Amino acid sequence: MRSENSRMTSLPQIDVVIPVLNGEATVEAVVHSVLQQSGVHTRAIVVDAGSTDATVALMQQMQGERVQLVTTDRQLLAGAARNRGLEHCQAAWLSFLDADDLWPTNRSEQLLAAITNPSQQMAVGETLQFSDNPATQATSQGHAPCSGNLLIARDTFEQVGRFNPDLPVGEMVEWIARARTAGIEELQVPVVALLRRSHAHNTSRKRRQAYGASVLQIVREHRNRLAE
Repeated sequence: MRSENSRMTSLPQIDVVIPVLNGEATVEAVVHSVLQQSGVHTRAIVVDAGSTDATVALMQQMQGERVQLVTTDRQLLAGAARNRGLEHCQAAWLSFLDADDLWPTNRSEQLLAAITNPSQQMAVGETLQFSDNPATQATSQGHAPCSGNLLIARDTFEQVGRFNPDLPVGEMVEWIARARTAGIEELQVPVVALLRRSHAHNTSRKRRQAYGASVLQIVREHRNRLAE
C-alpha cells in the first residue's frame, strides 16, 4: 500500500472542482471518472451548492484522501461554487467538471503530455456530447472551451483571477475572455477531453437563450475594456 501511495503521489497532481446541486443521479459516476484518470494523480473537490436530495449523503460515503466534500449553508451559482472549491486546491494543475458530465480515462494524461513548452499553461480538448438514450449518436462540439474540457496551471488561473460569482450562466466563458485579454491562449489538443451529457435542462430553448444572452453581454464588456 505504501509503494502504491508513493507511486500515485509522484505522478502529476491535478485538483478537480465539481460543483453540484441535486446531482444524486449522476455525481458518483462523475467522481469515479475523475479518480480513474490514468497517468496522473487526481483529487476531486465536490462543492455541494445547496442540494436537497441525497447528494451530500452519497459524497460523505465517498470522502477520503482523494475526495473532499465542501458544503455550503445556502444555494450558490456555479461560479461561486467553483470559487469555494478553489479555496481547497493545492495541486499545480486545475480542472473543472460539471456534476453530470464524464471524462475519458486518458483525458488528463493526454492534455498534460501535449504541454511541452513552459509558456503553454492551458490546454483544451474536444467535447463530445452524448445522451442517455442509446438511440442518439454522440456528436462533436469541437474545442470551444467549457468547464470540463480544460487543464489549467493553477498559477495561471490565479493570475487571471477567480470566477465571477454573480453570473447565472457563462462564468467559464467570462473567465476565458479575461484570460485571452491577459494574453493567455489555450493550446488545442486533438483528443476527446469531455463527454458532455445532453438532457432537458441544458438543451431547453430557455436555457440556450439565457446562455446566448449572457455570452453576448460578456463579449460586449470585454470589447469595451479593450477599447478603453
